[in-house]
Amino acid sequence: MISLVRFPQEIQVLPSQPKTVYGILKFMIYLSVVFIVLTVILSQLFAPSAYSWTQNTISELSSQSVQNQWIMQVGFICFGLILTSGLVWKAFSAGKVIWPDIPLIGYAFSILITGFFSARPYLTNVEYNIQEASI
Repeated sequence: MISLVRFPQEIQVLPSQPKTVYGILKFMIYLSVVFIVLTVILSQLFAPSAYSWTQNTISELSSQSVQNQWIMQVGFICFGLILTSGLVWKAFSAGKVIWPDIPLIGYAFSILITGFFSARPYLTNVEYNIQEASI
């Protein structure tokens, strides 16, 4: 099986840390990626006819006042939760934070927040919250 996620060979598992820590982390990474891909596909199936996957971003699927925006919002929130919790769990299990994980935690947390604060709609003549769109 081809692994999409490569872990550096020089990372040694601590004697008090079972090898399953990295196995569980790999599983959580795969789960988060599969979940967000399935959510994007599902969200596009239920997107309004004005949405074009070649012209609009996936964030616009969760924008304010868009029909079925909740599908993409749930995807962003779950992706962020799964990935953030996996990386934080890895840090707690190892007793330290490995520096390459810091930007990944920031990225995962940013995606999580995207699920709560929606962008302005790409549709014209639709009411939306300007304060929420500017976050």
